[in-house]
Amino acid sequence: GIWSTEGSILIQYLLVTRVYKHIPYFQKDENKLPKTYTNWKLALKDWLWCNGLTYFSLGWLTVFIERGISREDWDALATRRFSLFPFLAKLLLMRIVVDV
Repeated sequence: GIWSTEGSILIQYLLVTRVYKHIPYFQKDENKLPKTYTNWKLALKDWLWCNGLTYFSLGWLTVFIERGISREDWDALATRRFSLFPFLAKLLLMRIVVDV
């Protein structure tokens, strides 16, 4: 979810700007970088207006969709048996569609 996606981006940013900054490949000319790369307040503002707004909107959409599901449908989802191979086949198909 949100924590793994945004957390991995933050970790990558910290690695590039703090840990590996002495390696020439990771040294950037700050004049060529966007202002959000060097200004955390501006980066946070951009994140809130883009990703934050998207996550908030999708969260509310999910709430409204789930409110329309009947109790019988919820019970059917909760008691459905998990099958590993059909799950892996669907996961493989989705990864191919999304990644390729």
